[in-house]
Amino acid sequence: MKLRQTNQLDTGEGPSVSSEMLSTSWEDGSAAAYRFKTLSRQQDEVKSDVDATATRTDTGLSVKITKPRKATVELTGKILLPTEHLQRVIAAAKAGETVLEARVFDGSDDGVKVFDTLAVIGRAAKDEPGLPEAAKVALAGHTYHQTSVSYFEPGGSDQTPDYVMSFSLYDNGVIGALSIDYNDFVLRGRMEQFEPLKASAPCDK
Repeated sequence: MKLRQTNQLDTGEGPSVSSEMLSTSWEDGSAAAYRFKTLSRQQDEVKSDVDATATRTDTGLSVKITKPRKATVELTGKILLPTEHLQRVIAAAKAGETVLEARVFDGSDDGVKVFDTLAVIGRAAKDEPGLPEAAKVALAGHTYHQTSVSYFEPGGSDQTPDYVMSFSLYDNGVIGALSIDYNDFVLRGRMEQFEPLKASAPCDK
């Protein structure tokens, strides 16, 4: 998956601050491996440049980092990878569950942080407003759940989350409207383009 996020923050008390985050990641279908590269800039100055690979072990995850420094970090316990976590949330929604707690690793904080997360899942709905026409056609008949996932510092789930992602999550994994609450400010996004991908042929490997 490739992601580019750009922000222009204007507090009204000085010059605006621009930031950019470029992320490339790949997750094995069985959640056994996760590769990720993340580059963050602020005012064109590199703030973070991470390149690492995480592999599943008997005790958790082993993370081999090549940037910003070469290191191997062992993370212990039951830890979900990003796509694996999303699949668990979808499964919980289909089962009628409204809450899911999980520890999630997504490569944050130089590739070593594991978040405690709390997903709150709303009721099933159809016909989300504001979708582009192509999405309306492709998602006709599919249900979605308004979902929010709070990301906490490890062991701090009784405190204010680092951030909260809220989104409409469809039963096939598509995400519609999205907001990210960083406590000091909120980013909101909506789907403007939708292009369904053709299913690939089964892999014999």
